[in-house]
Amino acid sequence: MGRRSAGSEAAPPDGRRAANLRASIVFFVLIAIATVAIHYPLLRMPFYWDELGQFVPAALDIFERGAWVPVTTLPNIHPPGLMALLAGVWKVFRYSIAATRFTMLLLAAAGVFLAFQLTLRLAGGVPGLPGFTTVLLLFTSPLFYTQAMMAQLDMPAMVLTLVAILLFLEERVLLSVAACVALVWVKETGAVLPAIMGVFLWREGRRPEAVLFALPLLSLAPWLWLLWKSTGSMFGNREFAEYNVLYPLHPARLTLGLLRRFWELCLNHGYFLGAIPLAILWRRNAMFARREWRFLLWFGGAHVLAVTLAGGAVLERYLLPVLPLLIAGFAVAWSLLGGRKAIVLPVATATLSALGFFLPPVLPQPEENDLQMTRAVKLYQVAADWLEWRHPEATVATGWPLSDALQRPGLGYVDKRFKVYRISAFSREELERIAAKKPDVFLLFSDDEFARSWIHERIPAVDLIRAELYQWKPPVSGREVEETLGMREESRWQAAGSSVAVFVRPRTLE
Repeated sequence: MGRRSAGSEAAPPDGRRAANLRASIVFFVLIAIATVAIHYPLLRMPFYWDELGQFVPAALDIFERGAWVPVTTLPNIHPPGLMALLAGVWKVFRYSIAATRFTMLLLAAAGVFLAFQLTLRLAGGVPGLPGFTTVLLLFTSPLFYTQAMMAQLDMPAMVLTLVAILLFLEERVLLSVAACVALVWVKETGAVLPAIMGVFLWREGRRPEAVLFALPLLSLAPWLWLLWKSTGSMFGNREFAEYNVLYPLHPARLTLGLLRRFWELCLNHGYFLGAIPLAILWRRNAMFARREWRFLLWFGGAHVLAVTLAGGAVLERYLLPVLPLLIAGFAVAWSLLGGRKAIVLPVATATLSALGFFLPPVLPQPEENDLQMTRAVKLYQVAADWLEWRHPEATVATGWPLSDALQRPGLGYVDKRFKVYRISAFSREELERIAAKKPDVFLLFSDDEFARSWIHERIPAVDLIRAELYQWKPPVSGREVEETLGMREESRWQAAGSSVAVFVRPRTLE
């Protein structure tokens, strides 16, 4: 009695690895189940915005035609990594909205799991549960929630960024390089990560390893050559290049873009409750002087700067690759504070973040950042159903993305392709241009992200700034549509600040 068997004091290394692997698999499965469960009502939601106008059509071109350079939508510099993945999924499970959303949700679940693992790696034995804090804040983020199910590039880019960083911190250089190759083939701005890794190793005197991180960028050469051969431009089209490379460089637009990034990462969603302790502890606590934290600071700053300099739309989803890194910093800082603060601050942050699902944003943001996206999609569906019922043979004039939704059956809106005249904006000039084509129906919908923000309601002068810096013009009214096109409003639907109106010619009403 009291004598222990030979292997009872400690499990052998292989046993520990097997146990850790089993625990990791179980934890990932639980995360995946939770991710799918909270999105289950939206699994068949029609595609929206850039997934409708760019990424799903590009994936369908690969799936249906074997065309790596898009032919049914405008090609651009974005590599075909995600589109090839979706085409592969559709080959196995057949094309469907649900299969697409389920694929993206599995990727998002992998992102949450990897963020958990990275937080544990960064915490280095800090007391508390920082890994679970990271999971909580990702699940309560409206931006993460919506992007988790959308067929867009930034969630897969986040996942591969986390994979590459974890491998890099574990000194598995060749595997990290391979992950970076996959990353840049998903999104070209992913090249920032291997560039920072290479510079970091070079400064450490590890130059042969540093040089390896040039391979991800070099791997894009065949894609850029194919784009140039097919379109005459390495950017795919000149408008894309001008909008995303030259347009953001205006000093005022660049300044506002950087301020918008700072707001989203450090103040919005209650993140100031994490950013302030992290900023204070960054210089006071020796943990944040460690190599891995210095590397993340380099990469985070470089990524934010890159997507601001090369991103005319200044979309918040571009920040997804650095979001879990910042949240991990918050989680570790809160754990270092200890006591009640280690519980109250993350819970308060998660609560404020979750309120973003229900309250209008303080500053303007795209509908894809929160549940406003689902309301817009429902209005588009109602309008599309109305057209199929009342005007099945009509020619329709409207703006993007509804113009694309009406032309492509299978995206969730129509069963039959409509002939559509696409307008670039709901402006007087575009109305006058389209009047000569004499469309049967005109669809006017709200597409102004400013209109539902707190700042727009209280400071109308922001419209003057928009007009000066972004060439914004107020959208036409229903009366202007009627007068310019000789139409009458047939029906209108509204929901949570969004609206869609149908205008038809008098003869169509008869």
